[in-house]
Amino acid sequence: SAILFSDCSFSSFEGWFLGLGTLQNCTGVIDTCVIRDCFALDGLAGLVVGGGSLEMRECIIENCATLEPDRGALVLSGNHTVIDTVFRNNYCGMGSALTCSGGASVLRCSFVNNFAFGGCWPGAGVGAGVEGDASTVIQDSLFVGNTASGHFWGCGPSGEGAAIYAPGALVQRCTFVGNESQAQAGNPAAGATVIAGTVEGCIFQNETPFAFDPSVTTVSYSLVPGATPGSGNITGDPLFWNPAAEDFKLRPGSPCIDTGDPNHPLDSNGSQADMGAYPHDPSYSPEAQNYCTAKVSAAGCVPHIGLVGLPTLGTPFAITADSVDVGRFGILVLAMSSDSIPFFGGELCLGSPYLRGPAVSSGTGAGPCDGLFSTGISMGLLGPAGFQPGDDLFAQYWYRDPSAPQPIGLSDAIRIGLIQ
Repeated sequence: SAILFSDCSFSSFEGWFLGLGTLQNCTGVIDTCVIRDCFALDGLAGLVVGGGSLEMRECIIENCATLEPDRGALVLSGNHTVIDTVFRNNYCGMGSALTCSGGASVLRCSFVNNFAFGGCWPGAGVGAGVEGDASTVIQDSLFVGNTASGHFWGCGPSGEGAAIYAPGALVQRCTFVGNESQAQAGNPAAGATVIAGTVEGCIFQNETPFAFDPSVTTVSYSLVPGATPGSGNITGDPLFWNPAAEDFKLRPGSPCIDTGDPNHPLDSNGSQADMGAYPHDPSYSPEAQNYCTAKVSAAGCVPHIGLVGLPTLGTPFAITADSVDVGRFGILVLAMSSDSIPFFGGELCLGSPYLRGPAVSSGTGAGPCDGLFSTGISMGLLGPAGFQPGDDLFAQYWYRDPSAPQPIGLSDAIRIGLIQ
């Protein structure tokens, strides 16, 4: 039967053996849907699809759980495809986010903070992200913070395959960060975070206790921890833009650029494939992030710093602060790192050394806090200080506040990723 769900939400389903429901021998599309908060007391937590050829795309599957160590949020049997879908915070015994068999393909998906817990029988505590078989193909996907755990009673196997447990599967151009296979007291040692057949063009960082077993999984053209047998493998810092904000795109200068598998399709710019889930995009600029707390001025103003324009080193852009006291002079202070230091009754948000911009005026306005600072940023200012594309620029405004007990005003701060 043909089936099409679009822009749907399935939430808060509970059952004894099945949390959400079952689809059999279906062909069609599930598009931009949400499966959330499904629970099974002693069975499968979410949606089960058996047979057919279903495509799921741009969906969110999160917070599904089982009380007993059984399978998880989405269970596929057959030639199904999952595209651009996010699996987050699912909690089951095996295949917590996704269980698939019989030819499933996973493309451009994200698996974040899923948990597989062990039981007192074989098979539990594996595949917090994906549990699959030798027919499974996983490409261009992100695995972050997934955990496979041994049972706390000390019975049964230890956790393994925290990100992927799919013996014999093909894994290409994926990024793995901070996944962990755990063993509890009395259990044997935990296994690798990725159990697969062939891994090509991937990035591994901070995997515990180890990313893969070379005697089981063939790895090539990947960034790996330490010396690993296989063609084209490298080590080092992949230079993600901002892992703390789950931005795992590659900065300029990353060793993963143009060093992926030469047999994979070329990147959009015609160069050799990059490693990892996200090909390097020279025009990509990460979203600027405000941090720190502005100091309230004597007049009650709370200055707020911001970015105007694209932060390229080739074309000038501006860093501004609004809600500033009118009639004030100040300077924009720049740095290559952040900090948090008590400073004139407020917070100094930059790490030394500092680069000071020219003095600027906040001008006039209808109200006491309608002032605005604006400073143009160009290569002429940043170049001599050693800034390059791919660097982070940290900025904060300091200005005179003569009526305050400690007469220095301070804006909040901003972190900006510089591009070419």
